[in-house]
Amino acid sequence: MTTAKEIRAMLGILLTGKTDLDFDSLENWLVDNTWNIRQNGGDPAAQALAAEIQRRLAEYSSGRLPLEKIMSEFRSLVESPVDQ
Repeated sequence: MTTAKEIRAMLGILLTGKTDLDFDSLENWLVDNTWNIRQNGGDPAAQALAAEIQRRLAEYSSGRLPLEKIMSEFRSLVESPVDQ
């Protein structure tokens, strides 16, 4: 089961800009690794974090959240306390 710590690690990789990981790849990874996390009684912190990231990605895709803002918000999520 995916943990909040693993999700934050993926965000950290994206933020470094040193890999081919982009928003689409991050979203695909999230879907693959968290799509049934709620049904399977997964880590509540991971559930909340995944939902926050998906919400921000949707806002960015719709043009409501500029690139600088989404990157800043992702940095805040990475720096927040690691629950698991």
